[in-house]
Amino acid sequence: MNAAYRILGLVGAIHMDQYGKTKDARPSGASSTKLLSEREVAERWGISAITLQDWRCRQKGPPFIRLGGRMIRYRELDIEIWLIEQESHPAAMRSDAR
Repeated sequence: MNAAYRILGLVGAIHMDQYGKTKDARPSGASSTKLLSEREVAERWGISAITLQDWRCRQKGPPFIRLGGRMIRYRELDIEIWLIEQESHPAAMRSDAR
C-alpha cells in the first residue's frame, strides 16, 4: 500500500490491479472526490495549463481522466496524493542519514 494513501486514511479503499495501477475499491458512487479541470489545477499550483499538457504528453504529472475525446479532468484526491509523492527530504532531515 502506498504511503500517501495511508496518510490520507484510505487503507482498505484502494487496491492494486494486476497491472500495478491503483484502483478505488469503494462501491460505485461512494467516492466524493471532486473532478478538477486543467485550468483549476493550473491555478491551484500557479503553473500554466501548457505545463500540465506537457506533463501529460511526457507521462510526468498527476493521473488524469480523459472524458470523451478531449475533456481532461483531475481527481482532487489524485493530485493531493501525487503532491505527497513528490516530496523530497534533504539528507540532513532523514532519520537514516549519517
